[in-house]
Amino acid sequence: MGSDTIRHQALTLEYEGRFQEALELFEQCLNDPTFDEGDLLFHCAWCMENGKRANDALKLYASAAETTPIPSCRINCYFRIGWILMHNKDHVQAAEMFRRAIDYGDLVGLHDQTYCHALYWYAVCLEAQARYLEAMQWYTLAQSASTMLEPEARLRRLMCLVHVGMYEEALELCRLFDAPPPADFDSERYQALRIEVGKERRILEACLAPPTPHPHANVYAAG
Repeated sequence: MGSDTIRHQALTLEYEGRFQEALELFEQCLNDPTFDEGDLLFHCAWCMENGKRANDALKLYASAAETTPIPSCRINCYFRIGWILMHNKDHVQAAEMFRRAIDYGDLVGLHDQTYCHALYWYAVCLEAQARYLEAMQWYTLAQSASTMLEPEARLRRLMCLVHVGMYEEALELCRLFDAPPPADFDSERYQALRIEVGKERRILEACLAPPTPHPHANVYAAG
């Protein structure tokens, strides 16, 4: 069986979610110099990650990023490393990898979906480190970069505003959720965001409401 056929079968198995079988075939292809080794390493790492071997996948993603000449493959490697580290609660290192994906995307002019998601999750990692002002800047960039991420980034920016005590600005963001969702944005998810925002809005409105005069204030003043 030729290497092209093996790789095609591996891709098919990967698409079907049969990751262990796909991994074994991708590994066979690594001996063929006609293939991009970095691309194959990425697929091996992806199969490991989805086969509940995420930590094993980290080294392969790193090797793939160093090896591949394909920009989309390299930015995906950086993103996947960040994703795994973030779910391991290592927000500092995860932020570094998401930032690497962003910087590389800027360098080669690749502002694809992975790049946009890197903007958002980089901000999430900054927020997890209580770096709220920096996180807000990156959420704003994510809002501008992707209409599909805009409501999510808007909510997270709202929460950062609350954390730093910028309550009036947070309330203004709450009111933006009165508008319809962006085209093609999941309506159920948008409704869930609205419910979460509604809770914050009620708290903010109560905090910012002018104080109610004491009913006997004038009597006391007159006395």
